[in-house]
Amino acid sequence: TDYRIRELADLIKCNQLAPWMGNSDDKNPSIQAKSRLDRFTKVLPATISSTTLFNMPTFEPLHAAILKESLTEEDLMECRKVIFAIMSMEQKGESLPGAAGQQGQPAGKKGGKREEQYKSMWTE
Repeated sequence: TDYRIRELADLIKCNQLAPWMGNSDDKNPSIQAKSRLDRFTKVLPATISSTTLFNMPTFEPLHAAILKESLTEEDLMECRKVIFAIMSMEQKGESLPGAAGQQGQPAGKKGGKREEQYKSMWTE
């Protein structure tokens, strides 16, 4: 299957609901849960073939940071490292895994195909 089953399972685990026994003054948890679920699913592609970033092991720390409620300085440093690593891959002309750059396939024209792959990845 082409579906991102492991990521969907993680999404379900992170967004389980429980009965609410709070005061009427408290913010309604169902509203908070819906906004959290909206934020999580906004960045989660449903299929493996529809993404390049999520197929890159380098991207995993950045994805984990996106899902956090707030970022620490360490998280920001890790995000910068990931972005710089991806920029370095682009400068070295390395192929991308996944949708935009299936490894093991011929690259076609020199440079042209990789430029399109990275353009697609940065758009994502």
